[in-house]
Amino acid sequence: MILSGKKSICSHFCRLYSGWMLVAGLLLIGFSAKAATPLTVGAPSKTWTVPEIYSYDDEITWYFDMTGSGVAETQELYLRVWEPSEPDTGNYTPSPASSKLTYIGNFVWKITLTPTKFFNKTIEQIKARLATTGIGGYWMRLKSKDMTVTDIETDVFSVQPPTQKIADFKTSGVAVAVYPSSFKVDTLISIVVNLSKVYVNGNIGGFAGKDSVYMQSGLDNGLTVIADVNNQSTLIKTKMKKLDTNVFAINFRPYQYYEVAKDYDYSNLVFKLLSKDGIEGFSNASGELFMLGNASLPVISVFPQKFCQYDILTITRGNNEKWVTSVDYSIDAINNSGTSTKTITGSLSGNIVAMKISIDLNKEIGTQVNLEKLRLKISVKKGSIVASEKSYDLPIVPLTDLQ
Repeated sequence: MILSGKKSICSHFCRLYSGWMLVAGLLLIGFSAKAATPLTVGAPSKTWTVPEIYSYDDEITWYFDMTGSGVAETQELYLRVWEPSEPDTGNYTPSPASSKLTYIGNFVWKITLTPTKFFNKTIEQIKARLATTGIGGYWMRLKSKDMTVTDIETDVFSVQPPTQKIADFKTSGVAVAVYPSSFKVDTLISIVVNLSKVYVNGNIGGFAGKDSVYMQSGLDNGLTVIADVNNQSTLIKTKMKKLDTNVFAINFRPYQYYEVAKDYDYSNLVFKLLSKDGIEGFSNASGELFMLGNASLPVISVFPQKFCQYDILTITRGNNEKWVTSVDYSIDAINNSGTSTKTITGSLSGNIVAMKISIDLNKEIGTQVNLEKLRLKISVKKGSIVASEKSYDLPIVPLTDLQ
């Protein structure tokens, strides 16, 4: 009986021990699965941001090209970023929906965000953090939503902020740059200006130090978007953002900004700068507009090139812009005292190739005396907006030279 009792106790102990080992084994298996690291794949072969140049409170889109990384096209990817802050702290697994990337094809994924909102930091805080030694960029991985052995995460990589491009532009010596350098009307572009290189009243540097800068601009040689100090909506639309000392930028898609068709075939984009105190900034000492893109400039010509007040004068404007609704002129007859003795006004007629007008000067000013020149002003309109205006002095052959 005693032997039998010992056997029963031993069997009971063995069964109890086996049960605990089974539980421990299951716990160990569960722990191992939970602690297992996912498969690490390669970092993106290429990353880029649209727009290229931006303020940290602008909406931007990051693009990630995962070609050759080992990521399948069917893979759902999430962003895990920890510099300049870690928005997903405590949500590493599973990742939140706000960190999910969108697949656009050809192994490229994207995510759209506004840095100040996404990182919950001010512009200055982001600048300071990204400028910290050893950081220098947005550090991140792309990953699966969860982090089990069946999931993936990429090698660590960084996306560069626009800091270096802004610094390179600032030291380049140029007044204006556009990113990308070649663009269509549906491209999201960044126009960047260096105020210290802008001309005011014929002198360079007169715009430096301004804190409120507006861009008056248009397509095809004319200014059609104007900053009106009495219209808050135009001030908001045309205001440029300060990126650095004397460096300002504005981002937009031209077809939306200028309200043209998405497939509009433009020649160029022109602009001048305006400060809140009314100072105007130009590309050179002659007061020319800044110009981006290919130029097909209008040409003003007069015939004959030498004329007197008895001639018929023909004025022609060639290579007209597609959007022109009228080309108006005014002519002041100026005597040798610098006084206007008569003003003639009217409009040129024709088409995009050429618009012209012929004026019988004998009829208009034939009786005037001591005339020295005609002051011609050409005003180009888009609807009711004067898109461009320029004056020309045309010398008159004196009557004494005809005798």
